[in-house]
Amino acid sequence: MPSLTLRLIGSQQDADDLIAALHDVEGVEHVAQIAELMPQVEEDILPGLCSIEIEVPEDAGVTRRVREVANAQAQQHGVSMEVIDPGERSAP
Repeated sequence: MPSLTLRLIGSQQDADDLIAALHDVEGVEHVAQIAELMPQVEEDILPGLCSIEIEVPEDAGVTRRVREVANAQAQQHGVSMEVIDPGERSAP
């Protein structure tokens, strides 16, 4: 099953809220936070880096909806987010 990975620079609460919102997207099979290799720093000083993996069916509509929800959540929480989609290939 295809998957997307989101990298979020924000608090653990921001990541938890995003995960909860993604669970509500129809068609999403699985959402999980991936353990980071870097140790967490105190959130008072810097926000953390959270990676979230989402398993989606091979359905462009579901993938688009996941991106829309993730972008809306990132904007609402004022955090930075990167979408890593192994299905997208950059042109040479």
